[in-house]
Formats: sequence, C-alpha cells, structure tokens
Amino acid sequence: MSSVSMHSSVRRQVALEWAGSLCGPVCFPSRPLVSAQVLWEVNHSTELSQNLQQLSEKAKCTTEFIHRLKGLTDKVTENSTAFEGAVETQCLQLVAALEARKAQLLDFVRQEREMRLRALREQMTLCTARLQQTTALLQFCIEALKETDSVSFLQIGSMLIARAANADLTWHKDFSSAPRVSPEFDLTLDDKAVLRAVEQLNFIQMKPPAAPTIIPEECSAENNSVTVAWQPPPTSYVEGYVLELDDGCGGDFREVYCGKETICTVDGLHFHSLYNARVRAFNSTGEGPYSECIGLQTAEVAWFTFDPNTAPPELRFTDDNCTVTGDGYEHRVALGSVGFSRGVHYWEYTINRYDADADPSFGVARIDVNREQMLGE
Repeated sequence: MSSVSMHSSVRRQVALEWAGSLCGPVCFPSRPLVSAQVLWEVNHSTELSQNLQQLSEKAKCTTEFIHRLKGLTDKVTENSTAFEGAVETQCLQLVAALEARKAQLLDFVRQEREMRLRALREQMTLCTARLQQTTALLQFCIEALKETDSVSFLQIGSMLIARAANADLTWHKDFSSAPRVSPEFDLTLDDKAVLRAVEQLNFIQMKPPAAPTIIPEECSAENNSVTVAWQPPPTSYVEGYVLELDDGCGGDFREVYCGKETICTVDGLHFHSLYNARVRAFNSTGEGPYSECIGLQTAEVAWFTFDPNTAPPELRFTDDNCTVTGDGYEHRVALGSVGFSRGVHYWEYTINRYDADADPSFGVARIDVNREQMLGE
C-alpha cells in the first residue's frame, strides 16, 4: 500500500508521494503545490483592486461633472436674466405699438366727431337762415293783410302771393327734415385678430431649420429646364430656401434660387445632362442641412417652336407656332422658344414661299438680339 507524508509552511505545502510495491517502499521526487485558498485570495484581491480603480475613476468623473453642473447653474441664471430682459423689451415694444395704434384710432374717432358736428352746425345755420327769411315774409304778409287801403293791397298782393308760393316751393326743395349725419357711430373696432394673436403669442425654438423634403413626383425636366419642388421641414421656423444645382457633370453645386417659394423652375441649362439638385432652409439663426439630392435628366435634343411672345407684331404664326410669315420688307427676327448654351444642335427649316425682294437668313442669336435688324448685321 502507499503512504503519504505531508508537512506545511506559511506560504506552501509540500507533499511527498510514496508508492509501495511488493519489493518495499519507493520514494518519488517531491514538487511544490499552491493551495486553492492562496489562489482565491490572489484572484479576489486583484478583482477588488480593479473594482476600486473603476470606482475611483467614476468618483473623479462625477466630481468634475458636479463642478460643471455648478457652472451651468450660474450660466442658467445669467442667461435667464438676459432672456427675461429681452422678453420684457419685446412686450414693451408690442405695448408701444398698441399705444401708437390706439392714438391713431382715437384720432380718427375725434376727426369723425368734428366732421359730424361741423355738418350739424352747417345744417343748423342753413335752417336758421331759411327760418328767418320765412318768418320775415310771414310778418310782412300779415301786415299787408291788415292794410285797409284796397288800392295799396292790390298793388302788392300779387307780388306777395308769388313770393309766398315760391318760398313754399323752395322750402321743400332746399330744406330737409332729416339730419345730414347720424349721431350713432356705426363703426366697430375689429380686435379679434389681435386678441387671437396675443393669445397665441408664445416662444419658438430659434435654431437652424431641419432639412426640407424634395417631392420627386412633382419634380420634372423638360427640354433644357428642370423643376424642383419640396416640402418645408414640419417642426422648424423657416424664413426662406436656397436651391442649388451642380453643373450637369457631377461638378460643384451653385445657388440658382433663394426665396420663400417651395417650387422653382430653372431654365437655360445644358441639354443631355444629368443635374443634381438639393435644397436647404434658413432663418435668422443660420442655414440648416441639405436635403437629399435628386437627379433630373434634361432632354437629349431640343424640341422647340417659334416664340410669338418675343416676336415683332408684323409677323404672323400658325397655331402650332411652327410656321412664320412676314409680308413686309423690313427686317424682322423670330426666335425659338428654347435656348441652349452649349453642344452641337441640328435643325431643318423649309421655305414655303419666297419673294425675290425678300432676304431671309437663319442662324443662332442671343435672346437680347435686335428683332428689327437682319441677323449678322
């Protein structure tokens, strides 16, 4: 049988292994073994050290974050005071504008009052004068009726009858029993829109707007022009848009439109070119990001007719604007409806009627060409 003899120290335990056989005990060389307890202590000590180091880093970061929050607290107080001042200033400006408008409205009411009072005074003056004339005529006629001398009455009687009849006629013609103006002010101050605006007065988050959304189904290309349409960003305050196109060959973008509209047509582009378009919105705080690009292919060849809108009135065109007729002897120029800026272009023309005195010419011209002078001169 085998027997094992063991002894231990503080740090290690040495084991002697013996193997027995029929011939007697045999002693094998010994080797040092590390106990499980020592390994547990070492592993847990290392793990604890790592945890403590992580906690120390977190404590350090938290301390720095607390200092940062304290700084932000002061900044919030400072910015809040400034913002309150700005809001108060804007409200005072609104109040000042309302006071100014109030003064204008009250001035209008006073002017209306003075106008009506003046009209009433003029009417009272006219009526008083008419009344005095009528009263004087009545008194004179009454005195005439008291006259006992028949001859004297006959001398003035016809005249008095005529004057009385004429006074009665002009009274109905010149005198009106109704006031010229009404004492009621049939005006109402329309303040509903202002009250609604005041109720809706609120803060908006002023930051650069989000990217617009291009509407592919509303974008198109025709001949050498492209049309781009887009939707405003739904939750942003927008003051305008900037539309950009590249050069049709994948080159740099350039601005072709800046305004408030959400659709734009760009003319005078190159034929047989793929243009990439993008748009972005802006407000007083800055410009937002670009939208996704959309590619628009211009026509490979130019399809055009004569343009009667830019032609002299002496020229006559058919309904399809493909035929032009000139009967005079003065030089007149008819331009095509589509322009081009580069490339090789081919077109055919046919002369249906030609007079010996006519001098037709055909060629390429700028849009600002003199339409009353022969091409090339």
